[in-house]
Amino acid sequence: MRRLTLLAAAITLRGCLPPRAIWIETGSRVDHLVIGYSTTRGGTEPTYFSTLFVEECGTRPHTVGARFWLISRRGPLVGYPTRITYGVAPEGFHSDSGPSALRAGCFHVSTVEVQTTFDIQPDGRVVERPDQKLSVR
Repeated sequence: MRRLTLLAAAITLRGCLPPRAIWIETGSRVDHLVIGYSTTRGGTEPTYFSTLFVEECGTRPHTVGARFWLISRRGPLVGYPTRITYGVAPEGFHSDSGPSALRAGCFHVSTVEVQTTFDIQPDGRVVERPDQKLSVR
């Protein structure tokens, strides 16, 4: 009975979470990659996240060998950013791993709640895969 109560509470709390979306900002390049994170795609309303991963495609998610960059919240909370520049930990966050130099190939950027996939082209352009955009409501 206790398990059912805990499960019901978890489902209820999940329903109370604000929506979240993650995307790659238009115009991003290998030397200036900007990740958007808000309640809606392209939005400016901050929303909670504790960690953000940038990982190479084709590797086991959230493992050390896959990580190009990992940031996590540390210290006093000063708010949540809606735009994160690759390699620059926002105020209140800390780089736990990396950043490693990006190169041509496929990558995922994710939090615990949402993920998107993008490709870095040989010419340095960054192209988000439209079929991979996920958001949580």
